[in-house]
Amino acid sequence: MANRANDTPLSFTRREMQSLARRPQFWAVLVGVIAVLSLTGPFDTYGRLSLPARTAYWAAVGAGSFGLGMTCSMLAACWAEDAGLRARPATVLGAIVAGLPVAILNGALHHLAFGSSLLATTWDILPYAIAISGIVAFLYELHAARDTDPIAPAAGAPAPAPPPTMLAKLPPHLGRDIVHLQAQDHYVKVTTPQGSALILMRIGDAERELSGLAGLRVHRSWWVSHRHAIRVLRRNGQDHVLTSLGLEIPIGRAYRKRALSTLRKPR
Repeated sequence: MANRANDTPLSFTRREMQSLARRPQFWAVLVGVIAVLSLTGPFDTYGRLSLPARTAYWAAVGAGSFGLGMTCSMLAACWAEDAGLRARPATVLGAIVAGLPVAILNGALHHLAFGSSLLATTWDILPYAIAISGIVAFLYELHAARDTDPIAPAAGAPAPAPPPTMLAKLPPHLGRDIVHLQAQDHYVKVTTPQGSALILMRIGDAERELSGLAGLRVHRSWWVSHRHAIRVLRRNGQDHVLTSLGLEIPIGRAYRKRALSTLRKPR
């Protein structure tokens, strides 16, 4: 079989969480929420805990719930999609699955802080944990979808040369015919029919420098040229773009609708 770009649920979740952790906006919002909760002291924490204790409590609740919830939600949703479930039901299922570990975490923290019954508190928190996990998952998917590129020209249209800023970073022997980009930590792997090269930049910046080239983002880590996108395949419940080099590139959940409306439909 042709080379396949494997993107397991675990690797996808790890990369998504790492990407999120590198965003200053995320930490600003998290710190702001913890500060508000610590100062206002909801759920009787104002009267029962000192300010330092409240801050520690709400920091553990906020950061722990978000990190654990998002990780479990993404893993469950990815596994569900691999099993053939559609993206939206998979997201809902992921939120439901994430509610249990989040409820257990909050029950444990409440037990440590106030001596309450772990089982009873977890059971009381579970419906709220599921609801909040669903809201957070929905907002994250909405943000990821807005992070995609505008729809590029139709496949098969003549591909103008990329701006000189991008070409200047490529070794001359690779030429100008870019097939795809792949994010690799702090680098972007640029592939042409002549080979590949790593460039120190973010994939978002690379996209902007390739604004003159007909192509689109199909995954948070992948960008594909329209001219080299042969067709869309479905493997193990996930859509992939088959390129002219025989590589099958995964289509991310947040990019699926736009990619399938732009590229050819699966056979």
